[in-house]
Amino acid sequence: YEGAYYWESQEEHKVKYIKARIAEVTSDGKRLLVKGEDTLVKRPISIPFDMVVHAIGMDPNVDNMTLSAIFDVKLNKYGYVDKPSTYLHMAETSRPGVFVAGAATGPETIDDSIAQGHAAAIQALNMLRSPVREAAE
Repeated sequence: YEGAYYWESQEEHKVKYIKARIAEVTSDGKRLLVKGEDTLVKRPISIPFDMVVHAIGMDPNVDNMTLSAIFDVKLNKYGYVDKPSTYLHMAETSRPGVFVAGAATGPETIDDSIAQGHAAAIQALNMLRSPVREAAE
C-alpha cells in the first residue's frame, strides 16, 4: 500500500506525513496548529497545517498468521485477510462461512469499514437463515 498512496501523495499533491504523538490541535480561524512530539526524531513539534487527518497505523495485525491458521483463511501478500475484489462478495474470505470487514483486509476508511461490517453481518445472517445441510459422512 505504501507505493500506491504514500509516495504519490507526497510527490504529486505535496502531502506531508509526520509520525507523531499529538498533544493538541488548535485553530486561529485560518490554519490548524499541531503540537506534540515527532516520534521518529524524539523532539517537540509545533507546525501549522491547512488540514489535519489523524490516522492510526495500518500494519497488519501481528496475530494474522495465527488467525489464518485457526480459521483456515488466506492472507494477501501484505499480511491482511484476503478477500475477493468484488462488491457482491465483499465480506467473504477464502473459507465459506468466515466473513471479514474493515482494516482486517487492509487500510480502509471508517465509512468503508462500516459498510463492510454491515455486509458481513448480512451475509452471516443469510447463512444462518439458510436451510441446514447435513454434513457428508
